[in-house]
Amino acid sequence: MDEKDYELLHALDETRNITHAADKLYMTQSALSKRIKALEQLALRQGQTQQFIETPYRNPALWQALLQHLQPNTRLALASGLTLGTARIASHTVREWRQRSLPAPDSRTPVVFSIGR
Repeated sequence: MDEKDYELLHALDETRNITHAADKLYMTQSALSKRIKALEQLALRQGQTQQFIETPYRNPALWQALLQHLQPNTRLALASGLTLGTARIASHTVREWRQRSLPAPDSRTPVVFSIGR
């Protein structure tokens, strides 16, 4: 991940809306979507899982943006509250995350997000 990727994730989570994040970064929504997809392509092309963590209150917005813009067959994992008794680790394809009624990450618990094969 480079500096622009971190700026993208920060803006997405800060605004909780892809359109507002695009405005904040002086980008169109399609340009912002392309940045998420570029991260995904890097993971798939290089065979390297892209892992990142964000401030917990931004988790829901980031999660929605990832589900909205990643390809259905891309694997998306989350590891939430790893030091807590309520720790949760789950990994599914984006298609499975979209189809299942699994709870999204909350805005209080630290989460490690992973994108890969």
